Amino acid sequence: MPQLLDRRVAVVTGAAAGLGGGSALSLAALTLALEVGKYNIRVNTISRGTIDIPMFQRDLADMNIEEVEAFRARVDRANALGRVGLAKEIGDAVVYLASGLSSYVTASDLVVDGGLKAVKSFS
Repeated sequence: MPQLLDRRVAVVTGAAAGLGGGSALSLAALTLALEVGKYNIRVNTISRGTIDIPMFQRDLADMNIEEVEAFRARVDRANALGRVGLAKEIGDAVVYLASGLSSYVTASDLVVDGGLKAVKSFS
């Protein structure tokens, strides 16, 4: 922690978006934000939806073409935006939280899930 106290730093953690509400990681970040806010250190989390990253591609690797298409269609229907998110979109959220544009944002969970929580369905 001493290295954080030397300068104003935004600490960003990642968390998968849950349909049931706040995650343990978000609650831990909230507690930390309350403790380090007096040092002008901001702590936020990002709750993400389905993102096209190597782990997602690995999950698809054992499926045949029809299974992949059916799974992708289910994922697309589960999001208000109708598509899987891109890693760059999570990166953009991290850049925002680490920048001066979010200088008054702390103890918050930025939901970057394409509307997954709004749709609340994976059928």
